[in-house]
Amino acid sequence: METLSIRFKSPSLTGKVAIPGSKSIGNRLLVLAYLGGRLHDYHPDNMATADDTVRMRRLLDEVAAQRVVRATGADNTGAVRLDCANAGTVLRFLTALLAFEPGEWLLDGSPRMRRRPIAPLVETLQAVGADIRYAGEAGYPPLSIRGIEAASVKTKDWAIDASLSSQYVSALMLAGCRVPGGVRLRMTGERTVSQPYIRMTAALLRAAGVAVGDAEAAAFEVCGLPTAALPTCVEPDWSSASYFYGLLALSAGGALHLPGFLKDSCQGDRIAAEWFEAWGIESRFEADGLHIERRTPRCPKRVALDFTHHPDLLQTMAVVCAASGVEARFTGIRNLKYKETDRVAAVVAELNRLRVKAETPDDDTLVIPSGQPEIKPETVVQTYGDHRMALAFSMWAVVQPITIAEPAVVGKSFEGYWTSLEALGAEIALR
Repeated sequence: METLSIRFKSPSLTGKVAIPGSKSIGNRLLVLAYLGGRLHDYHPDNMATADDTVRMRRLLDEVAAQRVVRATGADNTGAVRLDCANAGTVLRFLTALLAFEPGEWLLDGSPRMRRRPIAPLVETLQAVGADIRYAGEAGYPPLSIRGIEAASVKTKDWAIDASLSSQYVSALMLAGCRVPGGVRLRMTGERTVSQPYIRMTAALLRAAGVAVGDAEAAAFEVCGLPTAALPTCVEPDWSSASYFYGLLALSAGGALHLPGFLKDSCQGDRIAAEWFEAWGIESRFEADGLHIERRTPRCPKRVALDFTHHPDLLQTMAVVCAASGVEARFTGIRNLKYKETDRVAAVVAELNRLRVKAETPDDDTLVIPSGQPEIKPETVVQTYGDHRMALAFSMWAVVQPITIAEPAVVGKSFEGYWTSLEALGAEIALR
């Protein structure tokens, strides 16, 4: 097993870090480009080179190629298999998109993907007339899809249980704009999770010329194909920026420049700037991007954070609290078991490995005690094939040297992360 050891030469951090474009924005823009017939020529600046975004483009290119084949009247040689690997956004967006893409499709993924639920989205699409069947275990990928014409849907009133994943809602928003006259989406279930991602989808649809109602409401309409020009540059990823906030929070002070970030970002994880104020980090937006500075290091005694709408920040905040000795109570985490790994179980296991007695009193709560542990030098943090485990636990190196297993997993969202750490003064050794 490959490992990466990390230590920082200085307790203070200063420098400039170029963070890749948001893969959440990038994946949505690629679908919009496909829907608008512009995918081939759409190459915006700072588009993420993350595994998920590269895979999304490659699979959409394959779908577009099959459309050309069908247009020539060539014989259908059977279902086209599309491998989404462990990219949840890709699989969910394509599930809805292919439901209204004539042809036969087999949508599959990694062994872990085959354990990630898809039933709420499938059931909604089946209810409006889509021909989707489970090719394996009911409720999970792989999916066998025989695409229909969007104009032949049974109803334009679509209902989705949004309590498990906001990606189901976004997938329906992107696919629903293909239906002549539009659709009306209704959210059901006990709560809608990750609401900022639904707002992001709505904002990008509107910018592309699609009419979208109030995405904060329990029901809203989506109508019209993309007609307007798409953005020529993708904003950097706020989830990735959170690791540099965390590094600064664990340092003795310093200042970092993160180019390209916008004060009025549509990304929900921009809330990281507010959360890290408790560690003395000031955020300043200028024409050249975001400047963050920690002039007077401080830490809160305890924090209570709700991750219902910001699940991708859980690992960041867990490591920062544990490494800085801050008592923490996190709620809104029950759906994190369905991510690239069971993220709550993984965080608890690795914090315990680092001598932090984290625990989960119930399935929606994580508690981290106060006090800074002294970890053993030979301790290796396991990452469970999850990029955010590697990214988050690497921050511990500001406090003490640490070793990360499977360092290549960061490529899912931040291919040049380890190089960025070296530029900030980290000594890194691959073993």
